[in-house]
Amino acid sequence: MHSQSLNTASRVTQERTGRSALPDIVISGTAGGAWGNLAAALSQRLSAAGATARTQQVPELERLAAEDPGRCFVALVAGPDLVLASQAPDAQDPVAALDAWARSARQLLRLARQRPGRWRLLDLREASLAPEALAGELTSWGLSLPVGALAGLPGLDTEPLALLLAARLAEQQPGIQRLQQELLASCVPLLDDTAAAEPDWQALAAGHRALVLQARQDATALAALRSTLATAHGEQAQLLEQLHLAQEGLARLHDEREAALQRAQQLAEDLSTTTQQADALRKQHAALLADLQQAKGRQASFAQDLQARQAVIDQQAAERDAAQATLAAQQARLAAAARDNMELLEHVHLLQEQLEARYLELEARDAEAAMLHHHGGVAASARQAVVVASRNEPPHCHADIALDDLRIGERQWPTLRVRLVEHDTHPGLLFWSEEGRQPLSAWATNGDEDGRAFLLLVPDSPDSRQRLLSLGSRDWQCVVGVAGVLQRCLADAGDGAARWAGVAARLCRKLAHLPARLRYDEASVAGEGDSVDVVFRGASHGSIALGALRLRWWPQQQRIDWRAPDDPQQVPLATWPVDAGGRLQPGLTLPVGPAFGSAQRRRLWAALPAADRALVLAVLDALPGAARQTDAAAWPAGTSPQGLSAQGAALHKQARRTLTSLRLRDLVRRLLGRAQAH
Repeated sequence: MHSQSLNTASRVTQERTGRSALPDIVISGTAGGAWGNLAAALSQRLSAAGATARTQQVPELERLAAEDPGRCFVALVAGPDLVLASQAPDAQDPVAALDAWARSARQLLRLARQRPGRWRLLDLREASLAPEALAGELTSWGLSLPVGALAGLPGLDTEPLALLLAARLAEQQPGIQRLQQELLASCVPLLDDTAAAEPDWQALAAGHRALVLQARQDATALAALRSTLATAHGEQAQLLEQLHLAQEGLARLHDEREAALQRAQQLAEDLSTTTQQADALRKQHAALLADLQQAKGRQASFAQDLQARQAVIDQQAAERDAAQATLAAQQARLAAAARDNMELLEHVHLLQEQLEARYLELEARDAEAAMLHHHGGVAASARQAVVVASRNEPPHCHADIALDDLRIGERQWPTLRVRLVEHDTHPGLLFWSEEGRQPLSAWATNGDEDGRAFLLLVPDSPDSRQRLLSLGSRDWQCVVGVAGVLQRCLADAGDGAARWAGVAARLCRKLAHLPARLRYDEASVAGEGDSVDVVFRGASHGSIALGALRLRWWPQQQRIDWRAPDDPQQVPLATWPVDAGGRLQPGLTLPVGPAFGSAQRRRLWAALPAADRALVLAVLDALPGAARQTDAAAWPAGTSPQGLSAQGAALHKQARRTLTSLRLRDLVRRLLGRAQAH
């Protein structure tokens, strides 16, 4: 009824002015920032429809409303649980966030009640789930929106576990709960009782939502009944006023009749005329009496209708009390569930400590196994290692060593001179530049001695650590191979070299503990239509040599396909799909980007073994660097190396968040299984 009246008023205004004025719409929401993405998308859709739309924070709304009384406002209301769940880890404390939310909610309620015709309070969850209902509500301001104009608005991406904990924290504030109920009751409903049910993990939140919707419907029905009762009272007052007027008219008629009788006695000649007038007056009197009887009958009917409506109001009040009792019972069950959650968290912490201890143990074993014979996926050997000179004066100690007949994969040196260093107990390796030739292709001189340039790599140094992480496959194989050969050859060289064999062993441990990354000797990018081909040549990951990795990237769709290798023996993933004949499928779409929902991404990542997960994550980590090192001419129109680098970083971050969510779900599933077993 409210929307119809507003539409009628809008049409009347348009007919009077002779034109259709598009509204000026300001979009805001409760403090906490959970409504920002939806508000920005809604502003763009409304602007495309011809309206003037923008987003604004709550403190500026009162000034904007005073500047233009005809301005329209849309407030996206987010509950305190959603505000807390969407906060960043380094954001303000929850109590301050709830206080800010309460202040903004009170201001929105006050402004909406001052100008109800120019305000729409909308529940954020309903607005994201029902775009068509939202479009229908906005048309009451004279805005014409085509069908599907608001389809595809961004949804709410909130972790269920964080949302449950946030709801528990918000329940500890009774004032916040009452304010939330008042705010939700003032919102325009966009969903009915037939809306789809929430997932199983939100069963309790769905029950609470249903009760809020029922309370809102009860409040709407009660307001309608009160409006009807006020109308009945107004009609009754009008009837009473008519009755008083009739009584006054009757009194006047009586006086006129007395005067007529006196005139009849005085004027005998006018007796006939006076008699006719008296008859007419008597007929009028009878009609007035009949009208009076009808008014009394209508008054009695209105009284009965009023009693019936009061009975309906009493019945609805009883139903509301029953709903409140049900809500109290559900809140008690939620409190019990919260206590169970605390016990579950204690089990999670205990299991996490056990997992960390086991991880450290396995990591130490893997480091020892990785450094025994093969380094970076290739064999390394030398005929002998000769300590040419040494300096054993802390804190800067070193030994100059000559490696004879050194072989690392396909590369070989008749003699390679290196320096094994120990600076402040931190082991490192120094390479010399011999007559302009360097053993590493990614050479970066960081010092010289007697006119000889050198490159010093100390894994514990931040600069050296970053340089080691950025080395290509061949350079990484050279560094790790030289360190491994030094450890083995010095251990066999006798007691004099034992001290340096220990330094080399610690250096190998430091290198083995660096994070495994996708290393490559060359990256190339070639544009083709709306996609680009990215090729990593000489790629390796840990101790696995991968050869050439080929990817096809569609920037507009945020989609990445991994192309199959030419040689089936170089298949990079253990789970690479094959056809019925056992041949490799031509491509594999990586489980990232908007084409996959959250549940589908978790399912695809869960199907990958640990080694395949690590390799896919390393490939995504390498994309931003490849984009930054490529000429902008290689990318499709409308893209740039900076934009594609940012997109690659976002896809890598999305994959890490999916794996984190997957690990948390696995932990909770194990703990629940252990609790049921006990």
